[in-house]
Parts: sequence; structure tokens; C-alpha cells
Amino acid sequence: MRPTRLVTPIMLNQGSGAIINILTFAAFEPNPVFPTSGVMRAGLSVHSKLFADKYAAENIWMNNVFPS
Repeated sequence: MRPTRLVTPIMLNQGSGAIINILTFAAFEPNPVFPTSGVMRAGLSVHSKLFADKYAAENIWMNNVFPS
């Protein structure tokens, strides 16, 4: 999330931008062996949606990729 805060002003200045997050299935299907990872990834997934909604009008988008 920190890199997002750093590059967002640059993307706003240039009029477009894209951020891609690579997450795991744990964002939707938590694993009891790694509970902290599931919580963090679910939070990042929600952050991505909120960011994308906020900056869509400025032609800046953020997507998540969930490799299997």
C-alpha cells in the first residue's frame, strides 16, 4: 500500500496508470495454517476495489491477479 501512495500522484500528473497486485486464494478462502496471510490479503483485495473506484475517473486502475 505504501508504493501505491507513492506512485498515485505521478499517475495523476501523467493522466493514467495501472497497478496490478498478485494475491493468493487466501483472500477468499483462508487457510488456518496461515491466518494472518488471509486477513492481510483480504484487506488488500478490498483496498484495491476502493482505490479502483476512487481513481477510475482519472484513468488509473488497480487490478488483482489470483494465480491458481
